[in-house]
Amino acid sequence: MAFDVNQFRSEIGKGGISKQSHFDVFFGIPRDINFSPISTGSALGRGLAFRCETAELPGVSLQTIDHKIYGPARKIAYANAYNDINFSFLCSHDLKEKVFFDRWIEEISGSGQKSNTYDVKYLSQYKADQFIYQYDEKGRKQYACQLIDAYPITVSPLSLNRDSDGLHKINVTMTYHRWTRILWKESVIPLPPPTAGRGSFVAAASAIGGAAASFLPASGQQAIGAVLTSI
Repeated sequence: MAFDVNQFRSEIGKGGISKQSHFDVFFGIPRDINFSPISTGSALGRGLAFRCETAELPGVSLQTIDHKIYGPARKIAYANAYNDINFSFLCSHDLKEKVFFDRWIEEISGSGQKSNTYDVKYLSQYKADQFIYQYDEKGRKQYACQLIDAYPITVSPLSLNRDSDGLHKINVTMTYHRWTRILWKESVIPLPPPTAGRGSFVAAASAIGGAAASFLPASGQQAIGAVLTSI
């Protein structure tokens, strides 16, 4: 069958094109690590989101073993494998973004400015979930994923050059246990991140409750409204 330009145009016009630049991130902060005076937590997490220049939507691959009895070997799957995720950030004038990730790693390994005990913390003390969102051209969320139990493993050096007037950008590699898709198309309403404020929770609860109430009689709608008002 010959290539049909009109069908191609129709498909592209119908489905649109997803753009790399239309993304947002939400950085969770481990609560058992003290980043003061850099930040108290959520403020820096939002600041990092604004300064995040590049990110990645995670992929997945299957780990396999070769199984052979007779004839060509077969690959038998036994587990998922997840690649580390890379982020880059525009640095502020005081390099607080670098200090933040440096301190995160120092707190994990027990070495750095505060102490040199070399006592490595438990995973539960330094992990935090990270969220990545993809938008369409109208600013609507179309895809979102959650990196579960994530933490940085590499903070890149920053190059210095007297002949350059370039910007400092720090590259950070984060590892994680696994990732899960929490949204595909805006019609799917995920629960807010655990560290989100009360306002985000109420907004999400109201949206879910409103959608559910539309299928109930008047008495049921009043009951749901009373619950949301009491939150």
